[in-house]
Amino acid sequence: MATPPLFLPLVAMWLLGNMVLFFCYQVVIFLAFRGWSPSLYRSYMASVQTAWVDVIASTFPQTDLVVTGDLPTDPTKPAIILCNHQIDADWWYLWDLARRLDGGGNLKICLKQELKYVPVFGWGLDLLEFLFVKRNIDHDRLHVNQHMARFVREKFPFWMLVFPEGTTIHAEMLDKSNRFAQRTGRPQFSRLLLPRTSGLHTMLAATAAIKPDVYDLTLAYPSYSGEVPTAAMGYSRHTDTGVPSMAAVLCGRGPTRVSIHGSKHAFDDVFGKEEAFLDKAWQTKEKLLDQFIANQAFPTIAQGRVLPSKMSWANIGQLWVSAVVALAVSPLVASMAALWYAGTTASDVLACTWSCVVGSPSKATKSR
Repeated sequence: MATPPLFLPLVAMWLLGNMVLFFCYQVVIFLAFRGWSPSLYRSYMASVQTAWVDVIASTFPQTDLVVTGDLPTDPTKPAIILCNHQIDADWWYLWDLARRLDGGGNLKICLKQELKYVPVFGWGLDLLEFLFVKRNIDHDRLHVNQHMARFVREKFPFWMLVFPEGTTIHAEMLDKSNRFAQRTGRPQFSRLLLPRTSGLHTMLAATAAIKPDVYDLTLAYPSYSGEVPTAAMGYSRHTDTGVPSMAAVLCGRGPTRVSIHGSKHAFDDVFGKEEAFLDKAWQTKEKLLDQFIANQAFPTIAQGRVLPSKMSWANIGQLWVSAVVALAVSPLVASMAALWYAGTTASDVLACTWSCVVGSPSKATKSR
């Protein structure tokens, strides 16, 4: 069905307008709370994130999420979530899944560094504490450790979404992945890329003090037949046209249902055994995709359940009002933040000066 001529501009205006409003609200929250109360900061940011995902859900085509297996259901408990990565729209359907499981404000996604610098959108995700990486473990190790350590230290129940394949699948990357697997004695795949292990190990090591559960999700779209596009095709498909790109979703063309199968694993069953765990999990995942191709559904003992779409216009309206109020008082908040920063800086300078003055006689005495 053709997209109405005015649909895309209206969607763009709706999303961009809300994005700018929410970003301004985020800046006020950052200035008001980040420096002295991380818990309040995350609480308010979670409300922004929850409303933002409601805004996206109000815009994108309605989709039934057919789920089987084990999924995270308790937003008070941290979790690390792994998933295969077919297309650029995967992140949205997994965020929508978290929203329907009451974890829309908990979800943090591991994304490539370039997205951090997209005006407004990337800046907003950065304030929501999404994890941006360069996909170079030598560079990312310290950054991931520091990022996750804040969540652990401040007892935030994160749901951290990671795509171990590192990128979406295409034929050239699949060939490269399988050649590497052959050299290293690891499994080769026809529908998946070989998962990377170093990033997962770093993340688990950083969260070892709280031992979050690990959930392995397998995502599949209607009409999926296992087609692997070439790099030149980008996010388009010749056969598997039901696999949605973000461009298609923004134009109002999305699947009526998405299938997600989950399995839950204890932290100690994964940490320190990442390569063996991921190799086995991805072999199971490829079999699940084979079965999905044959039946257009994941196998399960119990019947798959459909998670109803949940959206609160009241939450969105409440956030708009809060954002307008926040913008009205933003000059006061900014001045208070500036005074606080100036005061703490001045006290640090005075303390350093006093230490130097008081400490010098003792040093002089010792030198004699």
